[in-house]
Amino acid sequence: MIAINQNDKLKNVLKNRIIEIIDPYYISDPELYEIYKKSIPPPEAFYYFPKGEEIMITNDKKPEKALRRIFLNVPYTEIEKRWIKEFKEEIQTNPEIVLPDYWNDSYNLRFVYATECNIKKSHERLARYLKWHRNLFPMIIQPGDKVVELLNLGFLYVYGRDHQFRPILVCQPYVYQKNMNLFREEEVIRASVFLYQFIVNNMLIPGQIENWIMILSFVGISPLTLPDSVKKLIKTLSDNFLSRLYKCYVFGMSIFINFIFKIICTFLEEITLKKITVLDNKNHNLLFQNIRLDNVEQKFGGTAPDVTLGVTNSIFPPRMPSSFFLKEDENPNEILVTEQEYINLVENKKIKEFCISPYIKVKLESRKKQMDYEFELKKSFSKKDWKLQNEFEKKNKMRNLNKSNNNFAHDLKSFNFAKNSFHKSINLINNNK
Repeated sequence: MIAINQNDKLKNVLKNRIIEIIDPYYISDPELYEIYKKSIPPPEAFYYFPKGEEIMITNDKKPEKALRRIFLNVPYTEIEKRWIKEFKEEIQTNPEIVLPDYWNDSYNLRFVYATECNIKKSHERLARYLKWHRNLFPMIIQPGDKVVELLNLGFLYVYGRDHQFRPILVCQPYVYQKNMNLFREEEVIRASVFLYQFIVNNMLIPGQIENWIMILSFVGISPLTLPDSVKKLIKTLSDNFLSRLYKCYVFGMSIFINFIFKIICTFLEEITLKKITVLDNKNHNLLFQNIRLDNVEQKFGGTAPDVTLGVTNSIFPPRMPSSFFLKEDENPNEILVTEQEYINLVENKKIKEFCISPYIKVKLESRKKQMDYEFELKKSFSKKDWKLQNEFEKKNKMRNLNKSNNNFAHDLKSFNFAKNSFHKSINLINNNK
């Protein structure tokens, strides 16, 4: 997770999160910080809780081939509980494995599913992952770093969200092929891993939004002629970011390549096939079954402006072309819980601390400060002043902090204004006794 000390707002958002990426570059820039804030999940995303097949597509005959999409804060099946128990026991046989402090059963289950419940292979894969992780993190990005240039090149970037608030990741291999002589293979891998980890840390909500959509464009390049470095990159990302892809939409394949791809697909796992949709002129609109037009670039059939490639800070931090994500025909009241229902879940500890909406955190903290202030103020009154105080409170009701407000700085400012007004009014009353 990004760790910056000089910005109180950001510290509030990042409280109790994983420290894996340190990037003082764009957070220290006010303009880029405003873009960054828009890339984190919007307030309404925290009120979305997936159900049914959005959590898991089961396979009664072969449970190990089930397609699980959400891993945290959801019930596990009995067989999944058994797999986790066996995996933990296997891990304990290897004293060299030291799990990070933030590790939990959701991570264990990802590794179990990655090998279709081959516990020994899951153990081996975990050992490789931890070694890879130690060598790469924490990752520190500074001005002038090649990663900054690569993040704005246009090979891999985030632009928009789908109707269930999943980030949309765009991959254009031709951009990398055109510029591959300018960058070392290690730099491309480092930049791509940085972006993936940025999405996991900043743009998802564990237990609610754990996946992303990918638009893969083969315009200007054939999948049969991908550079070896791209193939290595794909393997690195798929090996270390498990069960993160929700759906991949493939653009730009010729009729011939599409025919070959369909033959290849007959050898792919059913789980993989569920995630891939090849688009052509006949089924182009499949992309927009779950995504608004204004969250997709015009070059892919949407109405959002195409991003500018290769210009510093033009693509990263991720842009959101629209502030609306639910489809036009979707009723928010049927899809999202209310703010009060969400607050009830938080107060009843149904949502883990590191998953709580930062907007609600600020609101609850402001409300608590207000209540503490009023309590201390009331204690300062003598008994003979209670009647006067009650009359004052009836005439001067405090601002209702339960009212929805998406701007956390504005909430705090409003609270301070209300507090100062209340204090001045009390002084006026005392002076006029």
